[in-house]
Amino acid sequence: MADPSTFCLSQVRSYGLDEDQSKLDVINDLLDLAGFSAARCDAMGNLLMRRYVEPGERQIAATYSQGPGSTMHREVTDEADGSEVANIVLAVYSTQDATVVGTAVDDSPTSRWSTVARGRRIVKRYRYTELVSQAEADAKAQSLLATAQSVVRHVRQSVAFRPDVTIGDSIALDYPDAGVSGTFAVRSQSIALDGAMQEQADFRAYVRR
Repeated sequence: MADPSTFCLSQVRSYGLDEDQSKLDVINDLLDLAGFSAARCDAMGNLLMRRYVEPGERQIAATYSQGPGSTMHREVTDEADGSEVANIVLAVYSTQDATVVGTAVDDSPTSRWSTVARGRRIVKRYRYTELVSQAEADAKAQSLLATAQSVVRHVRQSVAFRPDVTIGDSIALDYPDAGVSGTFAVRSQSIALDGAMQEQADFRAYVRR
C-alpha cells in the first residue's frame, strides 16, 4: 500500500557497492528521496509506504496522561542535545562537468543556534551527484539548515502495551510532574511478553529554534 508519487530521479543512482546494504536499505533510500517515511508494516502485515508528515500534523493515535488510571510508570528519561546543531549548511552538487555549492548561514542575533549567539561556526555539508543552478543549491541549503536546526528530543518511559499504537504513530504525552508535554512520534517499542505486557517506549519529537 503506497501513497501516489510522481517523483523521478534526475540521474542514474547505483546500489550494491556497499556489501552491508540490504534491499530494504535501498527501498528506504529511494523513499527518503521522494519525501516518504521509511517502509513499515501495519498490524495486518501489509507493507506501507507513506509520505512523511511531521508528527505534530499527524492524527493522534493515543494519549498518555498523568492522573488516575494512568498507564505510564513514574520514571521517565527526557533528553535533548543541541551542542552540535549546525548554523551553516553547505549543499555541494558535483558532476564531472561542474561543482555548485549552495550556502545557508544563520547569523541572526535572535536565533539560539546562530553564529552570533554561540560565538562559533558549526558547519554541515551535504553532497549530491547532480547538476543544479546556484539558486536551486542555495534553496536546498536553506531547507537543510532548517532541518539541521531541529534538536531531537527523546523521551523514554515504561508504559502499558496498547495494541492501537505502533512505531511511527503520533501520540500525545502529558506528564506535568516530569515537565513533559506535547506531541511525539513513537520511535521504538520493546514489549515484555508476560502477564503485565509492559512496554519500554522511546518517543521522539523535534525541537526547533
